[in-house]
Amino acid sequence: IPVCAETDDRDGDGVCDDIDNCGDLTNAFQDDADADGVGDVCDACPYDSPDDPDGDGLCQSDDPCPDDAGNDSDGDGSCDSEDACVGDDRTGDSDADGICDSDDACRGDDTVGDRDGDGVCDDTDACPYDSPDDTDGDGVCDSTDPCPADSPDDTDGDGVCDSTDACRGDDARGDVDADGLCDDLDGCLGTGADVDADGVCDDRDACAGDDATGDTDGDGVCDDADLCLGDDGTWDTDFDGVCDDTDDCPTDAANDRDGDGICDGSDPCPDDTANDPDGDGVCTGVDPCPEDASDDSDRDGSCDSVDACAGNDAAGDADADGICDDLDTCAGDDASGDTDGDGVCDDADACPDDAADDSDGDGACDSQDDCLGDNTTGDTDADGICDDRDLCEGDDATGDADLDGLCADREAELGTSDQTADSDGDALADAVELGIGTDPTNPDTDGGGVQDGSEVEAGMDPLDADDDVVEGEAETKPAACGCAMTDTSGRPSTTSLGILGMVAAFLARRRKRA
Repeated sequence: IPVCAETDDRDGDGVCDDIDNCGDLTNAFQDDADADGVGDVCDACPYDSPDDPDGDGLCQSDDPCPDDAGNDSDGDGSCDSEDACVGDDRTGDSDADGICDSDDACRGDDTVGDRDGDGVCDDTDACPYDSPDDTDGDGVCDSTDPCPADSPDDTDGDGVCDSTDACRGDDARGDVDADGLCDDLDGCLGTGADVDADGVCDDRDACAGDDATGDTDGDGVCDDADLCLGDDGTWDTDFDGVCDDTDDCPTDAANDRDGDGICDGSDPCPDDTANDPDGDGVCTGVDPCPEDASDDSDRDGSCDSVDACAGNDAAGDADADGICDDLDTCAGDDASGDTDGDGVCDDADACPDDAADDSDGDGACDSQDDCLGDNTTGDTDADGICDDRDLCEGDDATGDADLDGLCADREAELGTSDQTADSDGDALADAVELGIGTDPTNPDTDGGGVQDGSEVEAGMDPLDADDDVVEGEAETKPAACGCAMTDTSGRPSTTSLGILGMVAAFLARRRKRA
């Protein structure tokens, strides 16, 4: 290695600057793995030559697309320089039709796409060159249809489309004599016309201009001047101005006045269109019952066909209850007869809807009797409890609100509450306390220190203060009492039965001690 002056070896690696492959970094061995003339310590890509040909910051050996600065921008596996559909990151041009999938309206159609621009891809378009496809729906694409607006096209093959062919079906000539009739329908082809369309050309028609039939009856008189056209023999027998061959009634001048199709001379009812529909020999115009052969057999003013009570000549169904008077057990009862079937007509039946009427005799029909079976007064105080079960019968205002068996007016006398069954809170209902002699307004009647309910429950006497002290035990207030003595219907409640059982046991013990 040549010896250089200190000023000629910037990095001081002993290699002169003019031959040093990395003049600014110490590189005494001058390593250059990729032989690109740049020492490895200075080379950004020491193993690549050239280093980064596309300038994307990736060394060539690490760059999937070394010639593309954008590499594979859409990630579809194709470098941008080779990608026909840059930006389409799915399949590019999967059908190879030159249109990228992202812009291809007919993806999968490898050939042509939608050549006629009708929004239908060619591979599914019956007419890929036509928009619209088949205007007349005849199965022929417009571009090859000689008559695209006609289905069928030119049925007679005369080169004129049916929609404009004046002589459709005439393949040869059209209207040669220009008389307005197509040649295949023109009976006077080339000789003029048959103005009256009687099948005889005008140049041979003795009655030209007679549009009907010429001289159909051969009487030498053209039909348009022939009074009795077609009737050469009989003329007008009845002189009614109608020739016999067209006269429905050639022997009747009046013909058929009522228009029933029967000539007056043989019409039994010449003035009635219906004649005698019921066949009773009486014409409709004078028949009171034209639809009934028997007319009004019971002469009650109703024709038999509409008489609900035909044969009953008295009054029919006078009360309009649907039962004829001669069968109506309740004739005159216009309402409903005997609705409940109890043998008493409704107009005389105190309870027309009840077969049993008023079974308990309390003046209320069974169907409306809230206290059925109570034959006294029902529910006189209207408190919803029938009198035979009402503990407070006649007390309409308050009844027994707390269901303790004491009516409100009695509770007012005693000074007890009508809103709770246990006024003094000693776990005995007010009515029970009255029964055993305790005070329903004093929880400890005997003043012994133990409440009445607790004494009864413990078997003590709530009227004896001496037995109230229990050695070693403090008095305990009894639990609250569910003391309703009756249910809402006035019957004894389950609670009351338990309380009464407890009281009965207490009274038995009391009698035993006595």
